[in-house]
Amino acid sequence: MNIVVCIKPTIESSAVTYDTQSGKPIRPTCVMLSDADLAALQTAFDQKQPLGAQVTALSIADERAEPLLHQALLAGADRAIRLWHSNSSATLDTHAAASAAAAAATTLKADLVICGVRSADIGSGFFPIALATVAQYELASRVLEIVWEGDKFNLIQKLENGWRTTQWVKAPAVLAVETEITRIRHNTVLGRTYRAGIARKLELWTPQSVGLDEMPRAMIQELDISLPRVRRRVAAPETKRVSALDLLRRKKSDGADSKQQRLVGAPEKIAKELLELIKKWSA
Repeated sequence: MNIVVCIKPTIESSAVTYDTQSGKPIRPTCVMLSDADLAALQTAFDQKQPLGAQVTALSIADERAEPLLHQALLAGADRAIRLWHSNSSATLDTHAAASAAAAAATTLKADLVICGVRSADIGSGFFPIALATVAQYELASRVLEIVWEGDKFNLIQKLENGWRTTQWVKAPAVLAVETEITRIRHNTVLGRTYRAGIARKLELWTPQSVGLDEMPRAMIQELDISLPRVRRRVAAPETKRVSALDLLRRKKSDGADSKQQRLVGAPEKIAKELLELIKKWSA
């Protein structure tokens, strides 16, 4: 059985800085494997011996992914493949990367493709869905447990509010696993797995290696994100306040609205005139 694990270079959110003038994010040069990718790798290693499987780590990324793929080899992967195009300046969105991964999985004749349920950076959870759709594999998401029975997998999946459900899938299939599916194990530098991984070589594939003339077209181009800037709010014109006295002054003797009418004189005189007007209006 062939198991392919999809990993990607991710950055630590706390390591992102911003340009003080433009507000654009400055991406750190250091990348890492996210908890989701580590869980996917360890899940594949857990299934390796029971199924007699070969595990291949696959990354659709530029040269920043190479240290991470070497890390996968040292952890127990049999092969590590980086698939990229010659134009290193071009970027891929999630759909394009998933399409390239699907072509690689088909070329490798993968029985099982394992990836994290969502990435640490974008976190949309769209990658496994797009991969399964393009490769025409069965899909199971939010997987917490995998049991191989006969010719199919019995899966336990995570639901909201602590609920669980089961699903049966047949190979070939794409499994998007939760981070709590397994416990990450540490391989010592003196261990057999680590020493065997040192001897393995990283494979560099081009689109032609998986039967593509070029990398899939990106549906959505990557956007530059800038920090929100403080905007000056235009003060709204003051609403003219009208008192009850002003409303009374705008009434004619017949009760119709009219222009403002000023009542001038002593308070006793004004009060008397107002009482007379009120009597007329109420009549």
